[in-house]
Amino acid sequence: MYHSFKKAIERLQADKDKIFLVGKLEGKVVGFVGVRVKNENLERVGDVGVSVHPDYWGRGFGTSLLKAAVEKAKVEGFSKLELETVASNRAMLRVAEKVGFNVKSVEKRDALDIVTMELAL
Repeated sequence: MYHSFKKAIERLQADKDKIFLVGKLEGKVVGFVGVRVKNENLERVGDVGVSVHPDYWGRGFGTSLLKAAVEKAKVEGFSKLELETVASNRAMLRVAEKVGFNVKSVEKRDALDIVTMELAL
């Protein structure tokens, strides 16, 4: 299982239409960030997903991962990044705002308010 997971991560890292970064502390994975291309009007737009293990929340790992993904996306030629989160996820909203994302829209999906944020690169 480990070897197949490792190969999948290596394939992700080699794909220029995807960015996948892993955050480690003392050899332990504490979080990751992924970006995948979502072409929009001939622009290279990326969808962003960030996850940090709950034991490491509030310690700046999400901010560091998102900043690293933004820098990598610039190098890879993305023109804009977008992310979605539920409106109640105040921590993710703060992290995205710290990195420079702005609210693009808020929409109701089922019983949830979904916030879409974007960052022009």
